[in-house]
Amino acid sequence: MAVNFKLAGSINNMFDTLSFLFLFISLRSMKLIIVLLIFSIAVKAKGIDDCSFDQFYSKKIESSKGLLIVNFWATWCKPCLAELPVFEKMNAEMDSSVKVILANLDFNSQYKKSVPTFIHKSKIESEVVHINDTDPNSWIDKIEKKWSGAIPATVIYFDAKKVFFKEGEISYEELKTETNKIKNQ
Repeated sequence: MAVNFKLAGSINNMFDTLSFLFLFISLRSMKLIIVLLIFSIAVKAKGIDDCSFDQFYSKKIESSKGLLIVNFWATWCKPCLAELPVFEKMNAEMDSSVKVILANLDFNSQYKKSVPTFIHKSKIESEVVHINDTDPNSWIDKIEKKWSGAIPATVIYFDAKKVFFKEGEISYEELKTETNKIKNQ
């Protein structure tokens, strides 16, 4: 039996090339998997919960004890971004009986690209929850009947009951005043 070494050499070269390509593609895929894994860990480590409004409402609002401040915001909303330091300052100053939640309303298609990066760069320490419902009109009235849906919007609850609502930016002084009023009742 005669073996054509030229053909066998070509097959070996082709096999080596395919092996290299497979290894290269596998390494690139592995890098992508590692990056995605790190990203998902970072999102969870920062406490960003991605949930429906109903899940958010039952887990965070209806079950809350004490004072709960909820701010509805998005990364594309300049007034929202301007007032986030107000909530961060309030979160840092208050004792454990006051909780601050930043309820993010970024579009689902943009959320994973924009929110974790923004939270990290801005060093946000407050709890962040992304509400992933695509029709806010279905739940806005559950927050406040007079709410047009514009953001930013702030709600304060005491033992799961709404005691304050404001549509639009809120100053630190106003938030502190309202919080103190509620705490001193």
